Amino acid sequence: MNTTHIALGVALMTILAANARAAGTQTAHLKDYIGHTWTNELISYPLDKSLAKAAAIEAKDETGAVLPCQVVSNRVYLLITLPPNAEKTFTFNAAPSAAVPPKPVTIKEENGLLVLDSGAMAVRLPTGEKTYPEAVTPDRVPGPLNGVRGEQGDWIGKSWLEAPCKVVSHKTDVTVRGSLWSEAAVTYTFESNKQ
Repeated sequence: MNTTHIALGVALMTILAANARAAGTQTAHLKDYIGHTWTNELISYPLDKSLAKAAAIEAKDETGAVLPCQVVSNRVYLLITLPPNAEKTFTFNAAPSAAVPPKPVTIKEENGLLVLDSGAMAVRLPTGEKTYPEAVTPDRVPGPLNGVRGEQGDWIGKSWLEAPCKVVSHKTDVTVRGSLWSEAAVTYTFESNKQ
C-alpha cells in the first residue's frame, strides 16, 4: 500500500466519522415573539430518528451549558426559562446518561398512597390495584385524587367518585417516570366492563 492510499483511507475515515457525528446531532431553536417572560416552562421537541435509539440524550444550550432533559415517546423535554424577546438554540446528542435537575421528580408510596412530587407541587393518588369480590357503590372506593401539596405546606383537598353504576375494580399505573415530569393514571372499571 502506498502513501496515497493511506492518505485517502484516513480522509475517508475522517469524513465518515464527521457524518456519523452529524447524523447523531439535532438542533432546535426557540424564540419569544410576544414579549413574555417564560419561567420554568416544560417544552418538548420531536426527537430525530438518528437519536431515537440512544441510551440517553444530552441537551446543551447555545452557551454549551448541559441542560436536564427527559425523553418520552420520541420527544425530548426540557425545563427552560426564557426572557422576553429572547432566543435560544438547543443541541441534542446521544449520551450514556442525561443530566438530572437539582430537584428531580420523585414517585413514592407514603401512608398507603402514591405520591408524585415535582418539588413545586405534589399529588397523592390511590396506589396499586383492587378488585372487589362483588361490585360496590362508588362511595366505597377511593377517589382519584387524595390531596395536593404546594412547595411547602400541608396536604389539602380530596376527591370522591360519583357514577350511576357499581365499581368492579380500580388501579393506578405510573405511565411516565422521569426526572422532569412523571404521569400516573387512575382507572376504574364498572359493571358491564365499562371504564
